[in-house]
Amino acid sequence: GSVPGALAGGMVLGVIESFAGHWLGPQHAITVGFVLMLILLVTRPSGLLGKKGYE
Repeated sequence: GSVPGALAGGMVLGVIESFAGHWLGPQHAITVGFVLMLILLVTRPSGLLGKKGYE
């Protein structure tokens, strides 16, 4: 991982959880966060700013 990727991911996750809590109610904000993390781990296992390929 990388520090910029972790910062970007944390900011994106925080903003999305905040909006989800406002629109769907606070009881669903954490669920939306976990679903988002699951989707990102399945689609981008190398991270938000990761590179494709082998070293």
